[in-house]
Amino acid sequence: MKKENCILCQVVKGKLPSYKVYEDSKILGILDINPITKGHCLIIPKKHSVWFTDLTSDEGSVFFKAVLMVSKKLKKAFR
Repeated sequence: MKKENCILCQVVKGKLPSYKVYEDSKILGILDINPITKGHCLIIPKKHSVWFTDLTSDEGSVFFKAVLMVSKKLKKAFR
């Protein structure tokens, strides 16, 4: 998918609405618009990537640290 057609890139740019649960300079966490369960969210890199395996080691480290942090907060909130 091309960056200009990417829905998640549009969310990152603020062109589409979202409910943010986490944000830093490189990562965005948003609630899923079609949640499977309460608190279901997406953690995405702000840099366009089709697969998380396209990230560099440093980018992947930042990404998965955010995933772990948000996951722990959700687990605590929704025991």
